[in-house]
Amino acid sequence: MFAPARVVAGAPSTHRWVPTTHPCSASAPGRCQWRHQQHAAHRAARVLCRAEAALAGNPLRPGETLDEAQNRRRKESQRVGNRLSTVHTREELDSALANAGDSLVVLEVMSEDECTPGAYPEPEQQWKEGAVSHEEARREKCMQLRSGLQRVARDCPDVVFLSVNADEAPKALVESLRVTMLPTVQFYRRGAFLWQTEGTDTGLQDTAEGVLYFGDAAADGVRASDYVETVASRAEFDAFVAAAAAAKEVAILDVSTSTATPCVRIFPAFFALAKHLKGIARCAHLVGDATPQAADLTRQLGVTQVPTFLFFRDGVEQGRHVGSSRGDLIGKCLEFAGKLADLPPAQRRSKDRTASMPRKRSGQAMWR
Repeated sequence: MFAPARVVAGAPSTHRWVPTTHPCSASAPGRCQWRHQQHAAHRAARVLCRAEAALAGNPLRPGETLDEAQNRRRKESQRVGNRLSTVHTREELDSALANAGDSLVVLEVMSEDECTPGAYPEPEQQWKEGAVSHEEARREKCMQLRSGLQRVARDCPDVVFLSVNADEAPKALVESLRVTMLPTVQFYRRGAFLWQTEGTDTGLQDTAEGVLYFGDAAADGVRASDYVETVASRAEFDAFVAAAAAAKEVAILDVSTSTATPCVRIFPAFFALAKHLKGIARCAHLVGDATPQAADLTRQLGVTQVPTFLFFRDGVEQGRHVGSSRGDLIGKCLEFAGKLADLPPAQRRSKDRTASMPRKRSGQAMWR
């Protein structure tokens, strides 16, 4: 007889069959009974596989059964669905943006008929697979992006999430958003456009990074501002550097803008470093185009490219790093922290490993 592999929370959904005994020969008296048992085992395994596939990305909690987990997911989806408000006209959108006040607004513009991978799509793979299956794969990516947006909405209750269905909305609404690719996710605050990401290839990652950068919201209710201070004027900058000097900490200032994509994408790495180096380094974030005072401070610091990271010890600048390569940033931060503070040995080893990581992105000119 064949025994199905057991379902284990978090395990891959592929099941294989392990023979517990050799199959009966055709002349064996128990042949029919064995076949019935085998078919029953196959049917049970198919049910288990489907159940586990439904739980992909949301594993069982301790002591939770498959049925309980599925019910939990349905309730979560219903609660999250209530947070994704659909707007049908420009007037409804303007009203929703006004009602959001100072809260970050994430606007999803999607279509049931059109789904683009991204600005630089991979070559068509129709020599490997038919056009129909390729189109189905694209639609699946759109579904994954929408599911991911729902998870982000669940984890970020202070962010307002809106949705526009380009297939049903008036053409004037879609044109007013200047959308050239579907799906597109846009970010707004106080009614003003901040940033957008296009396509499915990086849509979910970009959305999570944008919510962290613009909305101060990370997973599990954590806020970026718990570890990265905001500096918006000369007085706030002086207070930040002085506080770091008084605590015998290295001061690291991230100078960015609200419109440069490299700044958005590097911020999660800076946020992670701020948590990792807590007690050794004090981190702050300056958005150079947020206010006139922030722009003046950016010019006073001599920053002409973003993102730029400045390192201070005892109120004096010790060096800076320009660029948005995560590996280079991690290496530089650990290098300066190691030189300017008493860095633990484990973190010194981490610096050696990360300093040699390849560059991925360069900085972006700030002033044109």
